[in-house]
Amino acid sequence: FGPAAQWMMLSDGLARQGKTKEAANVLLSGLRDTPDDANLWLGLGNALVAHGEGVLSPGAAFAYRRALALDPDGPAPRYFYGLALARTGQLQAARDLWAPLAASAPPDSQVRAELEANIARIDAMLAAEGAAQP
Repeated sequence: FGPAAQWMMLSDGLARQGKTKEAANVLLSGLRDTPDDANLWLGLGNALVAHGEGVLSPGAAFAYRRALALDPDGPAPRYFYGLALARTGQLQAARDLWAPLAASAPPDSQVRAELEANIARIDAMLAAEGAAQP
């Protein structure tokens, strides 16, 4: 994580204690020092989702999009933003993030298998939604 490591470790420790607000605030402090660190933005997105008990707030979505903008080729921002989207019912948006990520993962990797399984579940849910509409 480079310079972000100290902030990420402190935030993770607080989150593990259930202090989700403090965990997010630690990452905000780190972003004041290094505002262009994709890992800190990603961590902030995750911390805000945790603090919101799984809700993808506008602030969390902004943090994920900022991480994506700073690290457009990195797998972590696409994976975790997609996960937050899927958990809040934004299935097509999650699929749109995960499909290219799965295609770029090594063919025999566990990550690719997990992503492909998640995409298949999303496809099934989207198909069911489409069939249920008149």
